[in-house]
Amino acid sequence: MHQTRVIARTLLALVVGVLIACLSHRASAATRSIANNIALSPTPTSAPEALRCGNDAFHRHDYAKAMRWYRKAADQNNDGAQTNIGLLYDDGDGVAQDHAEAMRWYRKAASRNYSIAQYDIGVLYDQGRGVPQDYAEAMRWYRKAASQNNSIAQLDIGYLYFRGAGVVQDSAEAMRWYRKAASQNNSIAQTNIGIFYALGDGVVQDYAEAMRWYRKAASQNNSVAQYKIGVLYAQGGGVVQDYAEARSWMQKSAANGQIDAKAWLVSH
Repeated sequence: MHQTRVIARTLLALVVGVLIACLSHRASAATRSIANNIALSPTPTSAPEALRCGNDAFHRHDYAKAMRWYRKAADQNNDGAQTNIGLLYDDGDGVAQDHAEAMRWYRKAASRNYSIAQYDIGVLYDQGRGVPQDYAEAMRWYRKAASQNNSIAQLDIGYLYFRGAGVVQDSAEAMRWYRKAASQNNSIAQTNIGIFYALGDGVVQDYAEAMRWYRKAASQNNSVAQYKIGVLYAQGGGVVQDYAEARSWMQKSAANGQIDAKAWLVSH
């Protein structure tokens, strides 16, 4: 899987009393992903093989060994390895956390138009980590990544429009970017589209359409979408009210760690 890192961070934001999910390299609920552009190689010191060895070490939480392998690949200008070194510095895994050093490594890969590194630079500007917070600069880097169909960048552009961060708040434009990400089967974008339909935010309120989008995301085990399906069944939103079905979905969501679903089960 070229693009990617088995790592991408998830932000769940509480908005007008409703969970809105935004995937990004952010904050507290981080499940990140490592760049993984691997091809067959004849020797264990080739860049793709060194990257693979680094990723193996990363998944074993042996960050010092991961760094050694990533540096071997990075010395050969491997974009994924350079991005992953940035990731280790960004999170402080195996090294002292250093956002400025993370930025330096991200820029190396981004200079060759590597979309994941471009996205990561956008996140640092978005959050003001290692640089002054600058939403306009974050948007610029997100757009570079989004132009290469990076669905996470598309999602975060939508989130900037939703928040009105560095741009005029525009729910319709947020929806447009969420649809781009959702077309690539991004479950968080699908969930957000469902939330917009449930709220009537930027679109005509339509619970049936909300349910349709929630189901798309829930089929990928998205716990927020599972929770929202449970809410619709509990309230009879676009479906016949059915507490048994609501409980079933809440249990699925709770099993995936969704706190709101756990609270619902305790109180019902």
